[in-house]
Amino acid sequence: MTRPDLRRLFSACDLNRSGLIEFEDFSGVCRELGLSRSQIEPLFQKLDVDSDGSINFSDFTAGFQEVSAVLDLSSIGSEGNQRLARDEFEERFGAGLHYLRSREKLFEFYQQIRASSDYGLNLQYEKLIQELIKDSKVQDMETEKLEQTLRRTEAMADARLAEMEEDVQQQALKLEQKIRGEEQAKLEAKVAEMQKRHESEVTDLQAIIDRMRKLNEELWNSNSKGDVSALKEQLDELTRENEYLRSSLLQSQTEISILEAGLDKCKNELADRLLDQERAKETIHKLTEENEISTNQIQMLQGVKSEIQNGIVDTGYSSVLNGNEESVILNNDDSRQRISEVANWADRYLDSGVSTSQDIVDYSSDEYSDDSHETMHYSYSYVASDTEMPEFKSEVDGLPGTWKPSRPVSRSSSIASSRRRLPAFTSKNTGNAVENSKPDGPLYRLVLAGDAGSGKSSFLLRLCMNEFKGHIPTTLGVDFQMKKLLVDGESATLQIWDTAGQERFRSIAKSYFRKAHGVLLLYDVTSETSFLNVREWIDEIKSSTDFPTPIILIGNKIDLRNELPRTQRGTVLTAHGEKLAMTYNALFCETSAKDGTNVVEAVLHLAREAKKNANIRDSVQPVTKLIAADGKKVLNNCCKT
Repeated sequence: MTRPDLRRLFSACDLNRSGLIEFEDFSGVCRELGLSRSQIEPLFQKLDVDSDGSINFSDFTAGFQEVSAVLDLSSIGSEGNQRLARDEFEERFGAGLHYLRSREKLFEFYQQIRASSDYGLNLQYEKLIQELIKDSKVQDMETEKLEQTLRRTEAMADARLAEMEEDVQQQALKLEQKIRGEEQAKLEAKVAEMQKRHESEVTDLQAIIDRMRKLNEELWNSNSKGDVSALKEQLDELTRENEYLRSSLLQSQTEISILEAGLDKCKNELADRLLDQERAKETIHKLTEENEISTNQIQMLQGVKSEIQNGIVDTGYSSVLNGNEESVILNNDDSRQRISEVANWADRYLDSGVSTSQDIVDYSSDEYSDDSHETMHYSYSYVASDTEMPEFKSEVDGLPGTWKPSRPVSRSSSIASSRRRLPAFTSKNTGNAVENSKPDGPLYRLVLAGDAGSGKSSFLLRLCMNEFKGHIPTTLGVDFQMKKLLVDGESATLQIWDTAGQERFRSIAKSYFRKAHGVLLLYDVTSETSFLNVREWIDEIKSSTDFPTPIILIGNKIDLRNELPRTQRGTVLTAHGEKLAMTYNALFCETSAKDGTNVVEAVLHLAREAKKNANIRDSVQPVTKLIAADGKKVLNNCCKT
């Protein structure tokens, strides 16, 4: 090896450029060559001729031939040459090399040209590299401009979406305010009208009371018998007029209750509207996300465009690029189509009005199956007047067995009673549901009556659903259910109407008594007030019917009476209920809707009595004169002034 080559090899081993090779530098070079520490120390001692702890160039030259067989230092020299060549290449072209992507390949090509010692070719190569650097700089500047343009476009799109969202919110708020205003105006108008009517009726009633007082005073002051009889006639007339006004007042209060229920319904619809608006906002958010996806795809297209403009990309890559670009464009079209469809849906939704729900039960004979022998349950909250209720009842009576069940329920069953007070029952038929092979029988209409809180709704729930709920809302108007049972071996359908027990709904209950085949009159055995009002209920039932109607007097909630101490006042004993039932020639039974005691037995017992009277009642067809001489309708049990 020549002396210049030894000099370059020495420089490669001298890592810190001090002119001396220290033991640490020599050890690092040897470890890179795969020598162990036991081999490094003898080699260093051979090269360190003067034993001063470091190797200078003269020591390195003297001991090189001795250690060259063990340590391949020629490779170190070649690595040093490559490092010097790379440093020269980087100094030649400066900082412009970072614009080039294939710097390693260019460096290798530069070494080959330099080794060929062709100066002209070297100059041409340097010019070519400088041109590539310039092109790369221009390409990077264009890319940076495109990125800035993309950022501005994204900012404009975000601003536009924010404006659109704000517009949608404003429109939704205006629509909500408009709906609230309209509903509030309608409600206020109806309430004002009802208040005026109520005030006028109260004024008329007060005037009649004043007239009655004056007539009473004149009656006491008058000694003539003729005057006394005339005053009595006037007093009777005023009394009838007072009763008429009272019934009108109760009807007005009923209408006010209906309006309050309508207001609650409007509130529920408004809540549903707000929920739908929240869903529309979520849809707009999804549209925003899809727009961001589209923006990313546009950015991919711009990146592909920059690759096409780059002169380094070969033709094979271009063919693959065309296929990718077509797929990206197709994806863009699909995403735009989805955005358009969702946007159209949102527009249709925001323009739609408030949906209304149909509260009246639909009746369809095709949808009702004759083979269905399960308990059927129907419920509605319509409160009709005395004039409208007979018409509605006649429509219901004309369609027996055509009710459409709102939901399937379980078959009826009853809990065995520990106390049996109905000796007329036979063991084989008690509590049995209709078998699947039995056809539908006659229809009997039963009415549940009694004071509010006597447990009518719980009684009906136990009968039809075999369930008990501790908290049931108070019945407003009527509730309707159907039940199929075997009555003396014959299939029968029971149409049971649960009437409200409040005083203001008494007129509605009367209209249901007219065509009832039987009445279930309930009272609370823990409430003396409900038991004392039984006489009044029986009088109303008899005055509302043209035929004798079977009545069963039911003492409900016996489970609560058993829990109370016997000495506590306020409870109704069994003997008292039996005595009252015997007075009015009615049936009697005590039940518990909570544990199911005697619930099915009581209904079955009344159904038997209704079946006995059905033939007699159907054979007689009473004619009721509904139109007076002047062509106006006259209310039943109401005087004509």
